[in-house]
Amino acid sequence: MPLTEKRLEAYIAYRKEFHLVMKAYMVDITELSKRVDEKSNQLTKGVAAVHGVTQVLEKQENALRALRKKHGFEEREDERLWEAIEEVVRAKAMENPVLEPQVKVFREMQVKGGEEKKSADEFFKSLESEEKETLAKARERYGAECVDLLSKHVKELHALQMDGLQQMTGAFTPGK
Repeated sequence: MPLTEKRLEAYIAYRKEFHLVMKAYMVDITELSKRVDEKSNQLTKGVAAVHGVTQVLEKQENALRALRKKHGFEEREDERLWEAIEEVVRAKAMENPVLEPQVKVFREMQVKGGEEKKSADEFFKSLESEEKETLAKARERYGAECVDLLSKHVKELHALQMDGLQQMTGAFTPGK
């Protein structure tokens, strides 16, 4: 199915819920680990671990199956689109909010002139070259229309990636 604005919006909504499912899975695994550690001997720990992992995996598989059905995404499409997003976001490094302070410093260096300008120019030239190369490869792999659409939404997609990381790390933060 070709990627359209509407399909991308649906995917972003799906992926936000996907992150919550993964967070719940990580919380369940953490809680299981604590329950297993409470057992008195290796045999009971082993039995509790096997039984618990089976339950946690089944719960996660059911949640993911329901989520994919709700949003109309098959696992293969999800994985392929997520890979395309990762490539495009990685290629568009200058638009990465995490790098904004560094980009600002290099922009200031360009204004100063001399060796600082030369270093800054080389930095930007390298980023631009890498972006072109990575996007060209992504276009070959995922199609020009897909990559161009993702490129228009790179800040939103970066935020989506950060949401996923925050959900995962939040699973290990007490009280979250």
